[in-house]
Amino acid sequence: FKQVDPFFLIDLSTDSPKILGALKIPGFSNYLQPYDKDHIIGIGKDTKENEWGGIQTRGVKISMFDVSDFENPKEIDTIVIGESSTDSEALYNHKSLLLDKQQDVMSIPIKGEINDIFDGAKSGSQYNQWNGFFVYGFDQNGFVEKGTITHYTGDNYNFIYMPARTLYIGDTLYTIMDGSIKMNDIKNISNEINSINIGSTGELVPYIDK
Repeated sequence: FKQVDPFFLIDLSTDSPKILGALKIPGFSNYLQPYDKDHIIGIGKDTKENEWGGIQTRGVKISMFDVSDFENPKEIDTIVIGESSTDSEALYNHKSLLLDKQQDVMSIPIKGEINDIFDGAKSGSQYNQWNGFFVYGFDQNGFVEKGTITHYTGDNYNFIYMPARTLYIGDTLYTIMDGSIKMNDIKNISNEINSINIGSTGELVPYIDK
């Protein structure tokens, strides 16, 4: 990888693998996840060339690849979240990503500087750090943004670390990150049903007893 992300389709049906098709696009994918038999989702980082001719890493990049034609794969939709300060645990731990086609939901953890992540949309915030989840659905064109779930905003990094996870029970989406659990309506992400702060100890028993 220098400026482009090589995406290859390789035939493994015989003892002599061969490349069927390739696609070169800006950025790179750390993780690839099947969506269905014709589509793959890639999660990585976007890039751009800087003024000195070098390559600058930018925000978290989510791509949908159409592989229905093995010889001509296509990137049919792309989302770039934030700028260079933006990171996601999904880049190095696939368990932090929830992707469920039947529920029409993809939840990805995001951390970074609030003005980078939201492109200045929250520039009036008194805080500069944001931790939470971006939630998407799908249609025939690719990704559909459903909303964001905020777990932390502050002047400094949240020093309480817990592995990011998303799960659902019925119509409730549960997100877990760095000292808190949130429950949101899976069909209306902006509707927060409940939340629990569990601090740095991770002790759930007192809340279960309640």
